[in-house]
Amino acid sequence: MNSEIEYKNFIKNIDRIIYEKIDIDDWSIPIDLIFEVVEFLQKSLEDLRTIVMEHPFVSKDDEIHFFKYIKPEVLGRLLYFTEVYNVEMRKPNGSIDSVKKYYIDRLDELTIYFESNLDFYQYYRSKATHLDSHYFVRGHIDFKLCPNRVPYDRDPEFSTCYDHKAAQILANDMLCIVRNIQQGNSTGKTGHRNIYSQIVATTG
Repeated sequence: MNSEIEYKNFIKNIDRIIYEKIDIDDWSIPIDLIFEVVEFLQKSLEDLRTIVMEHPFVSKDDEIHFFKYIKPEVLGRLLYFTEVYNVEMRKPNGSIDSVKKYYIDRLDELTIYFESNLDFYQYYRSKATHLDSHYFVRGHIDFKLCPNRVPYDRDPEFSTCYDHKAAQILANDMLCIVRNIQQGNSTGKTGHRNIYSQIVATTG
């Protein structure tokens, strides 16, 4: 597998399975179900790594495209559901107002992350390409461009300088929409599965 269509089908299959798992009508997704989705996405990411190892990229452009767009789609979903799991695990058992404040605080954290990574957000969202060979090619670590990435905390065969940050952008886009809904409607009247499918359609 190394074509755009095959990768997109891989991601569509991931979403199909997720839709089946969270096909419910409210926000009360059981923690064990969220954890099950996280485990599924971890396995999917491992499967994607195996594909890359068994089917080397035919060009530098293919490598850049994969780490700029394909891997972040899968990793972004994993980061999203991992954060959903962590936030729900730590949600206070208090009044509606206290729960609402809890979600507002989580939304503020997303804003802080956005502001501290504004340059890369603008680069990625504008579809700029002039730094792609530094950001999205394996083995090119420039600590001035990638100060938060260190060689020993990642898989050098399946990681680049900023593919994780690209995935975080996609995850945060989803989380921002969800947090805005939750802080305004913490009792939950909109299905999580429906919101997720709409978000994926707009961010993917």
